[in-house]
This record gives sequence, structure tokens and C-alpha cells, in this order.
Amino acid sequence: MKYLLLLCLLAGGLRAAGQVSPLPVDSLTHKVTYQGVVQVPGATQAELYSRAREWFAVTFGSAKAVLEMDDRTAGKLIGRENGGYMQHFLGQDTPVTVWRTVNIQVKDGRFKYVFTGFATGDIDALARPVELAMVPAAYDKNGALRPYMADMFAGIRKTAENQVASLLAAMTKTGAKSNW
Repeated sequence: MKYLLLLCLLAGGLRAAGQVSPLPVDSLTHKVTYQGVVQVPGATQAELYSRAREWFAVTFGSAKAVLEMDDRTAGKLIGRENGGYMQHFLGQDTPVTVWRTVNIQVKDGRFKYVFTGFATGDIDALARPVELAMVPAAYDKNGALRPYMADMFAGIRKTAENQVASLLAAMTKTGAKSNW
């Protein structure tokens, strides 16, 4: 485990000057992270918590299967889940599974989301952190990402950005309450 941590730290620091990180990396954790705080005027903590839990259930088919922490009182939901994208490799489309941890915290009038812990692989326990792929070998001699790596990072980015957009839409929805 010590060696994996060391490799992660080295991978983050080995990119040559001029090479831009292909994904957003948190300056404190050095992990790929999508995060934000969103104001939702007039929404109570209970309403936002309910929306977040519903988002987990609708997005992943079951909130119970995904959630590792579900604390209504504190307004915290944390889930580990996977989704994926198709990547063209060696002349064929190949499905790629992307794991990530989704942390949502709610308070009256606002919520915070953090998508992090991105890893690729069919089984979560064996998945490879994406930070390990962000090494000098991912770039050509001109500092551009190699095509396969660019496709991989684009797939991860698209997957994360789609989920963030889905969460924002679910959490900031307005309008009359259904009275079915």
C-alpha cells in the first residue's frame, strides 16, 4: 500500500513542464475531483436531502445498493458506484467501467458535491486509480496526450460531467409540487 501511495504522488509530480492535467486534480488530495457548492434559495435541508437520495436511486437503480453513508440528520450521503463509456481500442469498441465516490452534503439553501476516487476496472477492489495513468508516458514528445490516453481521459471526463449535470438538475429543480 505504501508503494501505491508513493507511485500516486510521483505520478502527479512527474509530468513535464507544459503538460496540462487532462482531468481536474484537487490541489490538496492530488486526486481527480469534480466538486462544487450550489445555492438553492428557499430549499430546506430536508428537501435537498430527499432530492439527493432520489437522485442516487434514479441514477443508479437503487440508493441502498450504492450508499455507504446515509445520514439524514447530518445531511450527508456518500456512495461508491460505477458507470462507463465505450472506448475504441484495437479496431473495436470496448466498454470501460469507471468507479467513483460521490459525496453530497446538504444544508438549508445549499449543497456541496464531491465526485472523486475515480478508478477503472471491472471490479472495484481491483480497479486502477486514474491518477496512475497521468504519467509522462501518457504524453508524446511534444507534450500532447497519446490518442488512447486522450480517449480514456475524455471518456472519464464525459462520464463525470454528465453525472454532475444530472445531479445539478435534480437538486435545483423548481416548480409546483406534484399532487398526483
